[in-house]
Amino acid sequence: TGVYQQPDNITRSHRQQVDLAAGIDDVWAAITDIESLKEWLATDGEFVAHIGGRFALALRDGTALSGRVDIFLPPRRMRLVVALRDADELLASGPTTIEFALHERGKKTRLIVSVSGIPATEDWEEDYRRSEDRWKNGLVELQELLARG
Repeated sequence: TGVYQQPDNITRSHRQQVDLAAGIDDVWAAITDIESLKEWLATDGEFVAHIGGRFALALRDGTALSGRVDIFLPPRRMRLVVALRDADELLASGPTTIEFALHERGKKTRLIVSVSGIPATEDWEEDYRRSEDRWKNGLVELQELLARG
């Protein structure tokens, strides 16, 4: 089940969550292993899973994301800091971050993805919608991937 949150014009953040019929270790592996990421979110890329590790992903929606891992607490929490694109301006609230929080719920795992600080461009609403759609669709793909086992 997805949860919709109204756009936040100040921090430009949104949040998606999903309950997955998989153990927390399997969900953690799916969000940190590059081969798993390529099955549900990216078409190509690299992901180094540790604090300070770099990532560069070519996403299915045509967006390229790169940056570094800022927080890494397996299998509970990870935050990625996204590198600015050339035309982007940093918000006063800081860089764009993507945070993954996992919570065990019996034999299921709740995954919450929070994206904050969408860059201050004239067309930030388009970037916001693209990010929202990316994670909404990505979590559906992840759910299907984990259901296949």
